[in-house]
Amino acid sequence: MADSEYMGAVAEVIADKAGDETPALMAAGLLVPGPNLDSIKAWPGDDEYRPILEADEVNRTVTCFHPDVGFVTVSDECLRTWRLDPNKLVELIGRQLGLPASFRPTALASGLLWSLGAPRLGRNNVPVLFARTLGNEDARLRIRSELELLAGSKPSVLLTPALRVPADLTLPMVSKVVPMVEVLDRTSDIARLDTARLAAIAGLSRPIAARPELPVECEEDGHWIRIHHKTHHFGGKQADVIRRLYDAWANGEDWLREQEVLESIESKCAKFKELFKGNSNWSEVVEVQRGNCRLRVDKAA
Repeated sequence: MADSEYMGAVAEVIADKAGDETPALMAAGLLVPGPNLDSIKAWPGDDEYRPILEADEVNRTVTCFHPDVGFVTVSDECLRTWRLDPNKLVELIGRQLGLPASFRPTALASGLLWSLGAPRLGRNNVPVLFARTLGNEDARLRIRSELELLAGSKPSVLLTPALRVPADLTLPMVSKVVPMVEVLDRTSDIARLDTARLAAIAGLSRPIAARPELPVECEEDGHWIRIHHKTHHFGGKQADVIRRLYDAWANGEDWLREQEVLESIESKCAKFKELFKGNSNWSEVVEVQRGNCRLRVDKAA
């Protein structure tokens, strides 16, 4: 949740993911009530679709129309949402880093970047930052601008809730970008930072010289892809195709069979042209020739 733009989810999903810890998260103020949904996602065929919810005041129910099955009743748990309070999350991270309960992180870029001071990691006091949504191009630009203002200070370790970080990602005044999943205590059933592991990473790293960006960056679920500084957005099965083609490109594969890609994402479409209908720019990203496909990465002259 911390790395999503909305930072929220429906109550049903929260209960499934957090389980017995849900009441404790709410009590600690990490989860706060959000607005009820006014539409929900559905995928009739291969198209992402958001049917509008309709309230039945007489029966006190909420329904929506799905093209495949008609009107269906939507449970309260599917509509009620909870949002993560990022400031509370950063305060919790600070306490796990050994900072006093009175310490309050400094927001450097509202909702995106915080300073956690310089907690003691191993034998050294190391500046630590926390940043979210590094995969979002606009957010990354805002974060980069704030980090440039730290020029002359000691390089920081930057924690992120992202599950993985592009190998080519470099940020001003940051010696190491560390996904939090890599420094969790794996001997505990409760989410807790392994400060010894973080100290090892912080102690071994040095400021990384700026390197040119790779020509392609892609979100983990394929919903956005940047090719030569131009960003494109996709949804549903289209995003699945984009991620599959990106993985092939990143692994040095050239052409894939169009039909095999469609089958791998369980699409009912026979051709990409059918799958990407309604998205007029898809051919700027995907190249198809004689039943083969790949990302269109070669930069136009």
